[in-house]
Amino acid sequence: MQMLDNGLLKRKVSQTTAATLYPQTVRTKKKGDKMKETQTSSDSTSNMFLTGTILLANLDYSGLADYALKALVGGVIWMAFKVTGDYISERLKKK
Repeated sequence: MQMLDNGLLKRKVSQTTAATLYPQTVRTKKKGDKMKETQTSSDSTSNMFLTGTILLANLDYSGLADYALKALVGGVIWMAFKVTGDYISERLKKK
């Protein structure tokens, strides 16, 4: 009995693995019918979602927060110099 259960388990695992590796072709069997192939559509959205998930899982959030803070401070400093330079140049033009 143990041997039979292992065989069924291996067959289920191999069918699941085949469906995972080849998602375009799904084999379905209805009662009394022969096995037929059903085509499923595969789009790039699932591939992008998987890639994004993998990339975001390896992201260092503390480093990203530090970088965002430094970029924000640098932007504020640049804006202050830009506004000050525009103000001074307008005053010099009026004289």
